[in-house]
Amino acid sequence: MKFGTTLVVLGLIATVFAQCVITEEEALMNMYVALGGDSWTDNTNWNTGDVCTWYGIGCNIDGYVVSIDLSNNNLVGLLTDDIGCFPYLKSLQLNDNEISGPVPDAIGNLPSLKYLNLDNNLLTGPPARHPLR
Repeated sequence: MKFGTTLVVLGLIATVFAQCVITEEEALMNMYVALGGDSWTDNTNWNTGDVCTWYGIGCNIDGYVVSIDLSNNNLVGLLTDDIGCFPYLKSLQLNDNEISGPVPDAIGNLPSLKYLNLDNNLLTGPPARHPLR
Protein backbone atom coordinates (compact mmCIF):
# COMPACT_ATOMS: atom_id res chain seq x y z
CA MET A 1 0.00 0.00 0.00
CA LYS A 2 2.72 2.48 0.87
CA PHE A 3 4.38 1.90 -2.49
CA GLY A 4 1.17 2.82 -4.34
CA THR A 5 0.78 5.99 -2.26
CA THR A 6 4.36 6.94 -3.05
CA LEU A 7 3.71 6.54 -6.76
CA VAL A 8 0.64 8.77 -6.55
CA VAL A 9 2.57 11.47 -4.70
CA LEU A 10 5.48 11.27 -7.13
CA GLY A 11 3.00 11.46 -10.01
CA LEU A 12 1.45 14.61 -8.56
CA ILE A 13 4.87 16.21 -8.11
CA ALA A 14 5.85 15.28 -11.67
CA THR A 15 2.59 16.80 -12.92
CA VAL A 16 3.31 20.08 -11.13
CA PHE A 17 6.87 20.26 -12.47
CA ALA A 18 5.77 19.29 -15.97
CA GLN A 19 3.48 22.33 -16.25
CA CYS A 20 6.48 24.66 -16.61
CA VAL A 21 8.61 24.34 -19.69
CA ILE A 22 10.78 27.36 -18.90
CA THR A 23 13.59 27.86 -16.42
CA GLU A 24 13.25 29.82 -13.20
CA GLU A 25 15.39 32.55 -14.76
CA GLU A 26 13.04 32.79 -17.74
CA ALA A 27 10.02 32.89 -15.42
CA LEU A 28 11.62 35.71 -13.41
CA MET A 29 12.44 37.67 -16.57
CA ASN A 30 8.88 37.23 -17.82
CA MET A 31 7.69 38.61 -14.49
CA TYR A 32 10.16 41.49 -14.79
CA VAL A 33 8.79 42.45 -18.21
CA ALA A 34 5.10 41.95 -17.28
CA LEU A 35 5.44 44.03 -14.10
CA GLY A 36 7.46 46.94 -15.53
CA GLY A 37 10.85 45.95 -14.15
CA ASP A 38 12.70 48.88 -15.71
CA SER A 39 10.60 51.18 -13.49
CA TRP A 40 10.95 49.22 -10.24
CA THR A 41 12.26 51.10 -7.22
CA ASP A 42 15.07 48.56 -6.98
CA ASN A 43 15.99 46.19 -9.81
CA THR A 44 19.63 45.66 -8.82
CA ASN A 45 21.34 42.88 -10.81
CA TRP A 46 18.16 41.83 -12.65
CA ASN A 47 18.99 40.26 -16.03
CA THR A 48 22.67 39.97 -15.13
CA GLY A 49 24.47 36.88 -13.86
CA ASP A 50 23.09 34.49 -11.28
CA VAL A 51 19.41 35.00 -10.35
CA CYS A 52 20.39 34.44 -6.72
CA THR A 53 22.07 37.86 -6.80
CA TRP A 54 19.00 39.67 -8.14
CA TYR A 55 17.28 42.08 -5.79
CA GLY A 56 14.47 40.38 -3.87
CA ILE A 57 15.38 36.81 -4.87
CA GLY A 58 16.54 34.25 -2.34
CA CYS A 59 17.90 30.82 -3.27
CA ASN A 60 18.72 27.58 -1.54
CA ILE A 61 22.17 26.01 -1.56
CA ASP A 62 21.35 24.25 -4.86
CA GLY A 63 20.51 27.56 -6.57
CA TYR A 64 16.72 27.12 -6.71
CA VAL A 65 14.53 30.14 -5.95
CA VAL A 66 13.00 29.77 -2.47
CA SER A 67 11.85 33.35 -1.84
CA ILE A 68 10.68 36.31 -3.85
CA ASP A 69 10.26 39.56 -1.93
CA LEU A 70 9.51 42.49 -4.20
CA SER A 71 7.14 44.20 -1.79
CA ASN A 72 6.76 47.99 -2.07
CA ASN A 73 8.87 48.05 -5.24
CA ASN A 74 6.59 49.75 -7.81
CA LEU A 75 5.52 46.57 -9.62
CA VAL A 76 2.80 47.56 -12.10
CA GLY A 77 0.91 45.16 -14.36
CA LEU A 78 -0.45 41.63 -14.44
CA LEU A 79 0.97 38.50 -12.85
CA THR A 80 1.43 35.76 -15.43
CA ASP A 81 1.11 32.00 -15.06
CA ASP A 82 4.90 31.84 -14.93
CA ILE A 83 4.53 32.61 -11.22
CA GLY A 84 3.77 28.90 -10.81
CA CYS A 85 7.19 27.82 -12.14
CA PHE A 86 9.09 27.79 -8.85
CA PRO A 87 8.83 24.30 -7.32
CA TYR A 88 10.96 25.21 -4.27
CA LEU A 89 9.43 28.64 -3.59
CA LYS A 90 8.49 28.95 0.09
CA SER A 91 7.75 32.68 0.36
CA LEU A 92 6.16 35.04 -2.16
CA GLN A 93 5.82 38.67 -1.10
CA LEU A 94 4.52 41.06 -3.72
CA ASN A 95 2.49 43.28 -1.39
CA ASP A 96 2.23 47.08 -1.59
CA ASN A 97 2.54 47.42 -5.35
CA GLU A 98 0.13 48.05 -8.24
CA ILE A 99 -0.31 44.52 -9.51
CA SER A 100 -3.70 44.27 -11.21
CA GLY A 101 -6.01 41.68 -12.67
CA PRO A 102 -6.81 38.22 -11.34
CA VAL A 103 -4.52 36.11 -9.22
CA PRO A 104 -3.24 33.42 -11.61
CA ASP A 105 -4.40 29.89 -10.84
CA ALA A 106 -0.76 28.88 -11.32
CA ILE A 107 -0.05 30.06 -7.78
CA GLY A 108 -1.72 26.80 -6.81
CA ASN A 109 1.15 24.98 -8.57
CA LEU A 110 3.68 26.04 -5.94
CA PRO A 111 4.08 22.86 -3.88
CA SER A 112 6.49 24.34 -1.31
CA LEU A 113 4.72 27.68 -0.75
CA LYS A 114 4.28 28.51 2.95
CA TYR A 115 3.88 32.30 2.93
CA LEU A 116 1.98 34.44 0.42
CA ASN A 117 1.44 38.19 0.71
CA LEU A 118 -0.35 40.00 -2.12
CA ASP A 119 -1.95 42.69 0.09
CA ASN A 120 -2.40 46.27 -1.08
CA ASN A 121 -2.45 45.69 -4.83
CA LEU A 122 -5.19 46.15 -7.43
CA LEU A 123 -6.04 42.47 -7.78
CA THR A 124 -9.51 41.37 -8.89
CA GLY A 125 -11.58 38.21 -8.76
CA PRO A 126 -11.86 35.51 -6.14
CA PRO A 127 -8.87 34.73 -3.93
CA ALA A 128 -6.57 31.88 -4.97
CA ARG A 129 -7.56 28.55 -3.46
CA HIS A 130 -4.20 27.25 -2.35
CA PRO A 131 -4.11 25.70 1.11
CA LEU A 132 -0.83 26.87 2.60
CA ARG A 133 0.83 24.07 4.47
